[in-house]
Amino acid sequence: MTEGGSTHNVPPIALAELVNRLSFDSESVQDGKVLPSAIATSDLKERGFSLDRDFVTEATISARIEYQKTKKPGVREVPYVSRMVVSDILEIQDQKDAEFIGPVGPLFTITADPVPADDTVEPNQPENLAHCYVLSSRKLGDGGLRQLRNRLLPLLQNLVTVDQFLDQRNPTMPSA
Repeated sequence: MTEGGSTHNVPPIALAELVNRLSFDSESVQDGKVLPSAIATSDLKERGFSLDRDFVTEATISARIEYQKTKKPGVREVPYVSRMVVSDILEIQDQKDAEFIGPVGPLFTITADPVPADDTVEPNQPENLAHCYVLSSRKLGDGGLRQLRNRLLPLLQNLVTVDQFLDQRNPTMPSA
């Protein structure tokens, strides 16, 4: 399910919309593949696994890359972007439940969550109206959250360079 969650004037997330995740080689990407550790199970349970909608600004991406690199110099090296379609995330179902009682709904929710510029949280980060996040739609323990992570991981494998992302994305915010 996609949800609102903001007082900013951003449209609801559409099923056909592309969402994107910034990752770094060698921390989260090795040999061209996103590692399972790139998805923190605590993010799926509590904070939300951060993504950006396609209309994220180039300034926001550039500022985030520089800020993230300074947090782990030498570890966060080459940035990549994973591109996913919202409906693909929401179509991930619990196969065991579907076999026995029929489809019970998506395992994830996606919520629009525009972020204001706030130097007390992350210095020199511009406002990001395109921010959204993914959460587990179920209360699960650590083992269940690891299984969810493994179901989401294949969608993150569609990696492009930041330059390719900036060329491919649609920088215009969709209308409500």
